[in-house]
Amino acid sequence: MAGLRALLGIFPKTSEYENFRNSLEEEYNALIAFSISEELKDYLKLEKNVKSAEFEQKKKEIFSLRFNQTDDYLKEKEFLRLKKSGDIKLYYKTKESQDLLRFNKIEKSKELEEYKNLDSYVKSAEFAKAKQEASVSAKKKFLRSDLYKTLQQFQQQKNSESIKGYYKFVNSKFYSDYNAALKKGIAIRVNDLKDEINSSEFREKKSSMKKSEFKESPEYQKIVEYKSLLKSKEYKNYLKLHNSHTLKYYNDLKGSIELESFEDLQNFILSDEFKQQKKEIESRSFKDTKEYLKLQRYNELKDSDDIRFYFKFKKSKENKNFNNLDGSERIQGFERVKEYIESDEFIKHKKYCTQSPNKRWQESKEFALLQKYYDLKASEKFVWYYKNIDSKRFSWHRTWLESFSETFDMGKIDTKKWMTKYYWGEEMLKDSYSLSYDKHFVTDGKNIEFDHDKLEIITREENIKGKSWHHTMGFITREFGYTSGLISTGKSFRQKYGTFEAKIKFCSHKKILNAFWMVAKTQVPHIDVAKAAKKVIFGNAWGNARDLKSIRIFKKGYNRGKLSSDYFIYTLEWKPNVLTWKINGVEVASTRNGVPEEPMYIVLSAGLQEEVNGILPAKMEVDWVRCFQHSDFLNN
Repeated sequence: MAGLRALLGIFPKTSEYENFRNSLEEEYNALIAFSISEELKDYLKLEKNVKSAEFEQKKKEIFSLRFNQTDDYLKEKEFLRLKKSGDIKLYYKTKESQDLLRFNKIEKSKELEEYKNLDSYVKSAEFAKAKQEASVSAKKKFLRSDLYKTLQQFQQQKNSESIKGYYKFVNSKFYSDYNAALKKGIAIRVNDLKDEINSSEFREKKSSMKKSEFKESPEYQKIVEYKSLLKSKEYKNYLKLHNSHTLKYYNDLKGSIELESFEDLQNFILSDEFKQQKKEIESRSFKDTKEYLKLQRYNELKDSDDIRFYFKFKKSKENKNFNNLDGSERIQGFERVKEYIESDEFIKHKKYCTQSPNKRWQESKEFALLQKYYDLKASEKFVWYYKNIDSKRFSWHRTWLESFSETFDMGKIDTKKWMTKYYWGEEMLKDSYSLSYDKHFVTDGKNIEFDHDKLEIITREENIKGKSWHHTMGFITREFGYTSGLISTGKSFRQKYGTFEAKIKFCSHKKILNAFWMVAKTQVPHIDVAKAAKKVIFGNAWGNARDLKSIRIFKKGYNRGKLSSDYFIYTLEWKPNVLTWKINGVEVASTRNGVPEEPMYIVLSAGLQEEVNGILPAKMEVDWVRCFQHSDFLNN
């Protein structure tokens, strides 16, 4: 029921009411944001921890802690025992000694490697054999030498059939005549003359001449030359070798690598160098061998200070103890516990365990966690949160959830939310229309403007032809003298029950209709959230749309002049059994009659139903529109 303030038309200033609402909403949103923040989750986790039995048990353990009851005490005790043991003391004494340093240096040296190689060699069968061979007779020394093998190779080649045949040919007494015949071309000349003399052409020439004439001819001279060559000593000796079986060996070996190799080998065998090498081999003793030099080097190294020290230290008890422990689990275990005993962690823990229980508690992480918990609990943010999270100031915010919002900050119509003609004009005609009693025509968005994030519906005086709906004649086309506009959520948003509100500034002219209203599928049910006519009307209509006499109306009006001076926030709260209207949070009307039971959509419109003069253009200004749904009716 409307109170006295509403009856008197006294409402809070819109700016103060809106600021109050916004600050309350911002604070509530901040509370919700904080309620799901990691900061609060961490706090609650911390609170659960410090209030747990485990935390209390840990606190008791800190106060009752004694060093001689800890694992660190046992580790320190074990460390001291190992540190005093003879083998470990000797191990570290050896490890840090100059003797081990010298031993390791010698072990990596080339001298020790050389000594070991020589030691292995002088004890080998190869060395013994070399020493034995150096003591045999001069003849046997030569027969076992590589030089003797070279001599054998020479003799084998010398006695070969090809070498013997070659030298038999070149050592022949006819060889000089053979070479001379070849160089002078005698054999070739004989063959050429023979072929010419025996030719038919030659014989024809001869028979064509007289005997005396023939003797004077060149042909006769050729016969004389031919017979003379046949009788010559050089040609006769040439034929003897040419027809010899040794000619083959001569031709095969002459100028060959085989012959050259043999002659080189023969020159070496016959040389003084060969004789000298043979003499050296036959007179050689063990001292002249490379084995003897190796033996001398071996003895030299064996007697050196470093090698003698190396083998002496290698056999020592210090070295044996070091080798037994080095890298062993015993040493590794000792060094692990030593490293831990000398660590900051152990020193800090021992100090912690040996100080007073109260001081130990104050230095514990549990004490730090508890202090952190108390500091957070007493902090301004957490005090604010726990004071307000269940406050009755936010009862409305906890139960009402925003379902629609429009702030008109795009500077143009958001077509995903709004249409700019009647719903049935869009659905049936794909065109705009007005009602039969309207003096204005509803244009399709042409009378919608924006100014600084505010929507303006402009009513203008202008002639236009358009469609008009009459309940008996249907849609007809007629002339209009005025234009105006509307916006509707008929296609995008409908809701059953909830809170519907808008911040609106109505124009002051009482003949200009400005309306914030809701409708469903038909003309009724119909709700005027706020309709500015001669008065600002709050009301609803219900009944059968096809039987006008059955339609019932509830309405309540307030002075338009007061409500046209500024923006006001007009609110409808629609619950299953009651409709309540408010201005700036103050209830101005309420009814339990004709409460709709179907989803409805929002319409914001302007226009006129009677002629006017000199007051146009006029505008209806809308800052924002918001809708909410109660948590109990979310399924609707």
